[in-house]
Amino acid sequence: MTVLVGLNLRAAQEHEKLRGLAEHVAYLHLGEPSLCTMLDERRAAGDTELTLIPVNLHGEPGQLSWLRRVAAHWLRANDHPLTIQVGTRVLTEPGELTELLTEPAKPVTDAAPLCSPAWEHVPAYRHHLFVCRGPRCSAKGAERTAAAVKETLRDNGIGEDQVLVTQTGCLFPCNHAPVLAVHPDDVWYGRIGPREVPGIVAEHLIGGRAVAAHRLHRG
Repeated sequence: MTVLVGLNLRAAQEHEKLRGLAEHVAYLHLGEPSLCTMLDERRAAGDTELTLIPVNLHGEPGQLSWLRRVAAHWLRANDHPLTIQVGTRVLTEPGELTELLTEPAKPVTDAAPLCSPAWEHVPAYRHHLFVCRGPRCSAKGAERTAAAVKETLRDNGIGEDQVLVTQTGCLFPCNHAPVLAVHPDDVWYGRIGPREVPGIVAEHLIGGRAVAAHRLHRG
């Protein structure tokens, strides 16, 4: 049995395309079903061997190591004779699937840890920037906004130890899509496209001054 596993946040947007390639699709981020839920389903269906094919159709970084960690965590938590293998190459083009299925896969053992001392503490970031990826924000270009945030922070040498970026589900003031929120400042911004991002990074995340022209107020 083959299961395609989306590696990054954008994968869930390609659900119908992925279902056109394989009957069974799961996700590491946000999308449903999660990888562990899919493994539960295949166990209940009586499968004894699964091959997980990592998928990244957008060229963004994907957590291939996390795919193995999550699968290993599931094996440790479940007493079931299920053999899990992971493809050694990431599917980046739909036409590659047939070729990938002919290549050797690497067995998953229960040794890969899900936890680590490095992930024990809340990061010491200065700002936490939330980028809404709900349906309305996505319809109005939040994907491009998120890409602009990542690029602008990188160009300014700002890492996750300074600004932690999280892409979220709906943040609710949908009429102002795309929406950003900056905490702990409790500042919300609306109608933020790629052109507005550099100003928010320069004035707020670097300069410490909220950008009044794009700010949304509570109540």
